[in-house]
Amino acid sequence: MKKFLVGCAVVSAIVVVAVIGVSLYFVSWFKNASPDSDHLKEVRSELVQLYGERDDYTPPLDGSLDANRIALFMEVREDLILTRVEIASELDEFLDMMKEDEERKSNPIQKLVKGVQMLKGGAGLVTQGLTYLGARSERLLEVGMGEGEYFHYYTLMAFAWLEWDPLNQLEPTIIDEFDLESDVESMVDEHRRIFERQLRNLRNELQGIENRTAEQDRALEQAELGLSSSGGRFPFQGQIPKDWLEKFEPYEYRFVDTLPETAAELMLDAISLLDEDSGDGTIQINFDKP
Repeated sequence: MKKFLVGCAVVSAIVVVAVIGVSLYFVSWFKNASPDSDHLKEVRSELVQLYGERDDYTPPLDGSLDANRIALFMEVREDLILTRVEIASELDEFLDMMKEDEERKSNPIQKLVKGVQMLKGGAGLVTQGLTYLGARSERLLEVGMGEGEYFHYYTLMAFAWLEWDPLNQLEPTIIDEFDLESDVESMVDEHRRIFERQLRNLRNELQGIENRTAEQDRALEQAELGLSSSGGRFPFQGQIPKDWLEKFEPYEYRFVDTLPETAAELMLDAISLLDEDSGDGTIQINFDKP
């Protein structure tokens, strides 16, 4: 028994020393791996100052869609494909590690190593996500587009026009393994909430105009139509105006190619929907699940 207790004490001491060493290593690693948070805050603050928050965006008062703006939106989407795929591939490695079953009889050192791997992988998920968010924010600044307008086109094209279902892109085993169904549904609901808020902005603006033009009257009717959607359907789903379709159709295949295909890509594409935006460009990302 005495030898056993001594052995346990030695193992415990080794684990304590290892934990301290690993903690110091991890802090150093995280600082080096983290993106330039000050620069990211600056970029996002500039976006907010120039274009307002996502919820502040008001679609054109004449109900039209600018083909040039859609072209810029597509330019941003396509320019970020390679960046998203490269970052997502690293996140996929973390998801694969999460799927591995831990050995029930692993010794303390093995558990420590496994814990460090999970901790580092989880932190990597955050830092890589922020890296992608920073790249997208910088690209939006370059083309002169706010996040509100970006999300407006994305939601209108993906969910209302193409009736895209993100869950259909993911393997059922991945969905079950990480309980992603509720998370993806929450993401879709957030897109719907933002889009409906933007439609209410349009409706309120138009209702405040005493002498509306014929185009503005039509835009008001369209906003009311979109806001009357029920049964969980997106505004304009199955009811896209003909002149909007003419603007979208040339980009159909190109836009589909920019849609995320894996769980990691989906998380990156929706990264800014997972934040707690303070309004000054500061973001606090919440990753309750991988």
